[in-house]
Amino acid sequence: MAFDYNNPKWRKLRNKWLKYYPRCRWCGIKERLQVDHKMPIAKGGNPYSYDNLQTLCISCHSKKTGSRDKKRVTSECGVDGIPIDPKHPWGGGE
Repeated sequence: MAFDYNNPKWRKLRNKWLKYYPRCRWCGIKERLQVDHKMPIAKGGNPYSYDNLQTLCISCHSKKTGSRDKKRVTSECGVDGIPIDPKHPWGGGE
């Protein structure tokens, strides 16, 4: 069963976490933040454990999830507008 990210317990914990950790752990920006579970809930990670949480921006969170899953493709582009992910169909990937 999928975790309910709209449940009150999670939303309270998420808001509290972002108050104390308002920057992406990887790149340091303070915008478009998400609270990431270091160990995915689907793989047994505790959704409410502070030890299992980190703040990531959307971009870094996508990179982390994509590198973990390997099958996901990032949509980030270089300055030329070409996707940087070699697996992206527009970038000539598979």
